[in-house]
Amino acid sequence: MPDPAGPPALERPRRGRWAVAHHGRATRVVLFVLGLGLTAGALVTLLSSSGGIDDILRALDHVSGEWAGAAVGATVAGYLLNAFHLRRLTSGRIPLWRAARTDLLLFGLGNLLPGAPAPGALLAAAELRRAGLSARRARLVLAFTAWFNVRTLLAIAALSFLVALAGEHPGLREAGLWWIAAVAVILALAASARLAARTTTAEHGAQFLARLRVRRPRPPAEVTRTTAAAWHAEVKATVGTPINRVVLVALAAGSWIADAACLDLALTAAGVRLDADIVLLSYIAGVLISALPLLPAGIGVVEAAIPAVLHHFGAPLDAALAGTLVYRGISLMLPAASGALIVAQISMSTRRHATETLNR
Repeated sequence: MPDPAGPPALERPRRGRWAVAHHGRATRVVLFVLGLGLTAGALVTLLSSSGGIDDILRALDHVSGEWAGAAVGATVAGYLLNAFHLRRLTSGRIPLWRAARTDLLLFGLGNLLPGAPAPGALLAAAELRRAGLSARRARLVLAFTAWFNVRTLLAIAALSFLVALAGEHPGLREAGLWWIAAVAVILALAASARLAARTTTAEHGAQFLARLRVRRPRPPAEVTRTTAAAWHAEVKATVGTPINRVVLVALAAGSWIADAACLDLALTAAGVRLDADIVLLSYIAGVLISALPLLPAGIGVVEAAIPAVLHHFGAPLDAALAGTLVYRGISLMLPAASGALIVAQISMSTRRHATETLNR
């Protein structure tokens, strides 16, 4: 006779996990379809506003190979700065070439994989584990890689907007009081950095999170404070001294600026010359749009957004789109291809090692 109480209790968590996984997949599908629709609409609008595909192809034919090569150099420089940044976060425990491989997996191939940035983070964590770091240390290193990169980008965005606004560009006359938001971002970054350096901030934050527990019992307040203090000490050991943090910020800023320089050089290769602050604003607009969880690396939407911003400030639309396509081919596709080669090499090495182990 069937149990009126329903299936065994052990089966319910499985069903709950299945429901969560199914909901997650459905959400990703909806976002992907939404991204495709948004991309199609943006590209159709852009192409209809430009001279058409033939004019864009002609603009691509006139791209300067020398300037495009310089753009490749800027991308290489950016990844090299990222590698130095990652190596400092590991206290020099990994060689520079290993740090570069990790960055190509994290920021290169990882940006194009479905569900980004999680797959790239997993690949990068595995690479750090192969370098001898513990799983906990690898997670901390990757977390603070993201921490410094996001905060530095926000600071660059706010400062570049203020510089462009001070330059009285015609396209920014309608900016209104947005400068207040830019100043607020800078002040918030400075205040949060100061608070994050204090152990008491971690302790208060841990106690607040402990109060939010509903189903699990709350640990004693003293245990919460001790655990938070220990975690904060580990964090401070990861980011190092105040001087080391300044170096980390400088390296992160340098990598962003190198990527923006890649865009500037690619636009120059296509015959587009604008002030550096305007190019930086268009670059930041592209980066922020690429972070939307729609399509990997914002493919399609970024290619429409950057030329639209550039055209708003006076750039010919066909040439702006050609330069953007060159930039995306260099800064997005080349690192992704390098990351794919690294994954293939790891896979071949793993299979070879497994075969040798079986033959012993």
